[in-house]
Parts: sequence; structure tokens; C-alpha cells
Amino acid sequence: MLSRSDSAPPKYLRVYAALRRDIESGRWKEGDQLPSELELVRTFSVSRITVTRAVRDLYQAGLVERVAGSGTFVRQRRTAAARSFGLLIPDLGETEIFEPICRGMMASPLARDCALLWGGAAIEGSSKEARAWGLCRQYIARAVAGVFFAPLELTAAKDAVNARILHALDEAREAIEAVANGQKDEVELSPQNAYVRRLQHQLVERHELTARSTGKEPNRRLRIYTSAD
Repeated sequence: MLSRSDSAPPKYLRVYAALRRDIESGRWKEGDQLPSELELVRTFSVSRITVTRAVRDLYQAGLVERVAGSGTFVRQRRTAAARSFGLLIPDLGETEIFEPICRGMMASPLARDCALLWGGAAIEGSSKEARAWGLCRQYIARAVAGVFFAPLELTAAKDAVNARILHALDEAREAIEAVANGQKDEVELSPQNAYVRRLQHQLVERHELTARSTGKEPNRRLRIYTSAD
């Protein structure tokens, strides 16, 4: 039998839930600054590590943004279009397991304001590796909120393609977040061909940032800035 302490939610979840409730109720409006971590420590009588994790989860949920040297602020609410998620599943339609998983995700109450993108038909008929990489580039260009990625299996180049996709998705996300939240003034991405750089430019523009290509082929790459110099 579980004791009351065993069944109680972790402290950081209780802090997270309380802060999220205050944001969603309108107590803290868009652009409002949250209390400092030390103030939250005193308010909730918890450790700073607990508060840091709760605030980090608010950031990952898209509810707050961090401004270097200033603090944490309530983020502007995302529109439904910005809450689109891409399905990067090369075997979709070929196996029976993924369709019920997708239906289950969309049936969840948490998916009420979200949309699932299934990718375009322009890359159909090519190899699984090419379809997977094409979908990855599409979702980066469309600035989706997230990607459900089922790694390639049983293909000769699966490991290299899977690693390439994960690197491209993580690099784009981390670079945009770092510049948009003031953590860095600029970020230089890894070299890409002209087509991928064009998609990266589109992604940067959607977040109202500035990007320039630098270097010579085949090592030409993008630099992302907070504003044009």
C-alpha cells in the first residue's frame, strides 16, 4: 500500500501546476514578468532546484520565455496554426501499428488545439531515406511545434539518415530558441546545401529573426541574428 508521501506528486510538479494555473487564469498576462526564483522559493517553501525545474517545464510548454539579464516572462499565446505537429514516419500507410497510434493522439483532449501534419505528396515514390529527409525539411520550413519521429529501420542507410534528421531538427530548434530568448546574439548552423539553407531562411523569417549565408560552397552555412546589422 502506498503512503501519502509516496502518492503525492513531486514538489516541482506542484509548483509547475500552480504557476501554470496563474498564467492560464490571467493572473499573469502576456508580457508580465514572473517572480524571481528566490521569490518563488520563499512562496512555495521549496528548494531552488525545484523552482528551476518547474520554470524550465513552463518554458518547454511554451508558456514563458527567458530574457538574459532580465528574467522570465509570460509568452504570447500561440495560435492554433503554430501548434502543428509533424508526423515523420516513413512507414506510415505500410504497417498497421502507426494509424491507431495517430488516431489515439488526436483523440486526446490535449490535442484539441493542435493539428497533425502528414507531409506532402511531392516526395512519394522515392526511397524511404529520401522521404524521411524530405519530410524533415518540410517540417523545419513550416516551423512546426514538434515532430513525432519513428526512426528508419531495415534500410541500408538507416543509421546515417536517422542521425542526420535528428541533428537537423535539434539544431534548428536550439538555434531559434537561443536567439529568440536572448541567450545568444547569433548562432551559426552547420553547412547545408542551397535548398536546405533556403528552408532555414524561411524558418528564421517566421520567428521574425534575421539570417545571412556565409562561407563558400560546400561549407556555406546560415548565421541567425536577433536583428540585421
